Amino acid sequence: MKAKYFSHSSFLEAHFESNSSFSWCRILSAQDLIKVGFRWRIGSGSSVRVCRDPWIPKPHSFQPLIRPRQLDSSTMVASLIDIDQGDWDRAIIKECFCPEDSELILAILIVRSNHQDIRLWYYSPTGLYTIEVCTTLI
Repeated sequence: MKAKYFSHSSFLEAHFESNSSFSWCRILSAQDLIKVGFRWRIGSGSSVRVCRDPWIPKPHSFQPLIRPRQLDSSTMVASLIDIDQGDWDRAIIKECFCPEDSELILAILIVRSNHQDIRLWYYSPTGLYTIEVCTTLI
């Protein structure tokens, strides 16, 4: 199904096509429910878009409020990290985000090695998505 319906994106970015099968339409109908609890855990920040992806520890959107004209939609979280220091670039963060979101972002620990960004399920203690956890949201 990936090759046919979302070969250049993730399941969470897939959308209905006019020629979609009945099975794909049923699977995709659960997409919004799944999106509710997913967020990114930051590793290198190279896979996570600042303005479009859920990544800060702020339920229910997990997205920061961006000050107007500070960042475009393609800016990656990696651009907010000072590589030499191995930590957040505090000046950029305070300039681009509201005070509440700045504090949430600065509280996210940066791993110094080049770890991948990982999707986590917020509503599970393990961070893994399970049907049992999802049914509590229904």
